[in-house]
Amino acid sequence: MECYAVARTARKEKPEAFQGFHSKHMLFVVDEASGVEDIIFEVGEGAMSTAGAKTLMTGNPTRTSGYFYNAFHEQRHLWTTMKVGCADSGRVNPRYIEEMKEKYGEISNVFRVRVLGEFPSGDDDSVIPLSIVEEAVDRDIKLVEGDVVWGLDVARFGGDRTALAKRCNNHLLGNIISWRGKDLMQTVGMVKAMYDKAKGWEKPVEILVDAIGMGAGVVDRMMEVGLPVRAVNVAESPSTEGRFNRKRDELWWEARDWFMNRTSVIPNQEELIYELAMPRYQYTSASKIKVESKDEMRRNGIQSPDLADAFCLTFAHTYVKSYGKSIVYPELGVV
Repeated sequence: MECYAVARTARKEKPEAFQGFHSKHMLFVVDEASGVEDIIFEVGEGAMSTAGAKTLMTGNPTRTSGYFYNAFHEQRHLWTTMKVGCADSGRVNPRYIEEMKEKYGEISNVFRVRVLGEFPSGDDDSVIPLSIVEEAVDRDIKLVEGDVVWGLDVARFGGDRTALAKRCNNHLLGNIISWRGKDLMQTVGMVKAMYDKAKGWEKPVEILVDAIGMGAGVVDRMMEVGLPVRAVNVAESPSTEGRFNRKRDELWWEARDWFMNRTSVIPNQEELIYELAMPRYQYTSASKIKVESKDEMRRNGIQSPDLADAFCLTFAHTYVKSYGKSIVYPELGVV
């Protein structure tokens, strides 16, 4: 009896790569199945027509729609399902469970998905659903021409982090950098050193700093040393009149739209991914969108989303979107 395995990458642009496989006892194994598009499964079903053919799907339950989700819900009668939470596995350190509970809270979708092995709940009131964020990780897509901008969220409390995000239009340029225990002048010095080191297109046209509290002193000093800084008061009125409660809510919604376009790319920085999916939103009595604040998250025992806030600050920069336009950078080649 001859057996062999063939690896294929699940790309919705080329679903035909899964056609033409027919054999007795065919086994179709799909890893990270929650993120695989339905068209891939539809094509793969053609290989399930032979005797003894089986499909095995594994993965974290990151979204509440799609083929994988349906296998645990309306199509459950067609499948044998199994859930393995962290507490069920002898390979998971119990400390990991406690750390995830402490960071993100037991009621969060991050805890449900990554610890309990449950599908997300309440996606309707998450600003940016976890599934949408994870789809953008290392997405194979061209860098679109645009301004490079930095967002700096300055720590306010001892446990919080100062965080610096760098973005060029549809790409987050590397992991978000963060640090603790530095005074304001040290923070300015670190940012100035990174600015001076940046060459050519990588040098930001603007550094956007949350100027509430300690951030105001950082802005003043950055101006003195000649950095292209602009203060952003996230508590002020939004640019879009009548829709948002304050500027921070508007910036988070801009970030949401950036992900929802499905043309954006972020690195595989686990903590950032989780932070982006944490805040929820609600409508005020005046029908304005209000995003869960840092203080509200702290009161619920959830750590401050400093990395995500630094990223959202980059959307305070005004730029013209030019999706689909390629550009040549000497350091990157044709992108």
